[in-house]
Amino acid sequence: MPDSPFGGNRKHFDADVDGGDVHDQWSDRLRGFAASSERGVERFLAKKGDILVWHADLRRASR
Repeated sequence: MPDSPFGGNRKHFDADVDGGDVHDQWSDRLRGFAASSERGVERFLAKKGDILVWHADLRRASR
């Protein structure tokens, strides 16, 4: 998914600067992208001792 810059070129959401409408648009776009992707939407149901490592700049290598 392409980057979604907030308020200029920031890659993070700032509620005080961006407001709720910008977050809602980003969230809707993210859900739509996930639903139409090859992997679809998955849930991470953590159990005691599980961790999830995620970063917005992690990308899957091209096949």
